Amino acid sequence: MSGWIRRLLWFSAATLLFLTSFLWHLPAAWVWTQLSSKLALPPSLQVSALQGVWWHGQAQVDWQAGSEALNLGTWQWQWRPSALVSGDIALDLRWTPVAQSVTAEVRLNADRLQLAQLTGRLPLADFSGVVPQVGALLSSAKGDVALDGLTAEMPLNAQAWPNRLDGVIEVRHLDWMGAQVPHLQIQPRLQQKTVNLILTGGGERWRLKGTTVVNLNRTYRSQLTIQADSAESMPGWVSLILPMKTPVLAESEQKGRW
Repeated sequence: MSGWIRRLLWFSAATLLFLTSFLWHLPAAWVWTQLSSKLALPPSLQVSALQGVWWHGQAQVDWQAGSEALNLGTWQWQWRPSALVSGDIALDLRWTPVAQSVTAEVRLNADRLQLAQLTGRLPLADFSGVVPQVGALLSSAKGDVALDGLTAEMPLNAQAWPNRLDGVIEVRHLDWMGAQVPHLQIQPRLQQKTVNLILTGGGERWRLKGTTVVNLNRTYRSQLTIQADSAESMPGWVSLILPMKTPVLAESEQKGRW
């Protein structure tokens, strides 16, 4: 092998190594700036305080809702290269609103964003910084929120409305503003352009059930029923927050905008 061919090979290898190292260490902030200008992301989504490189890092995420900014906490990601086979960008995600965290798998392509296997357990009070309107009330709440395999998928457009929503949300040992619910289960269901939240729960000798329908036009309708086996087993706090139809039955219906 002649000397100039050997030098050319060494130069090519060094150049390839340099480019690989350069691309591997691209800052997450720079990559996000390039991607966010090309993807049809919801304008309310705000990403800041980006740290690390594109394949492993963290960021602060907020959602601007009118004049209020919802603090969605810190999000950490780790790239999963195997998803490139199917044409997706996949990340192992960890969400930390305060101290404890929730894990999920995120898949992204040009058309959709999928959040799969959202799993974890968080104290209810950790959500006090996420929703400013009720943050002061949630800070004194007791109980845990458990997410079990929650999956959501939405197209990348300005509506940011899901086209898939499955899984279970459980609230355990809820103690909030005098209301005590040992077990509450929330099952989200998607039906055309509405999200239905089906509530079931209760305690000893009394039961809770309800449905909240959330619409794309930012309206909602909620119905809640609490029924007890006897007047003595009806929790005392029920009459303070719900209209009593009979000594063993309380019902409420509400509607409005979100």
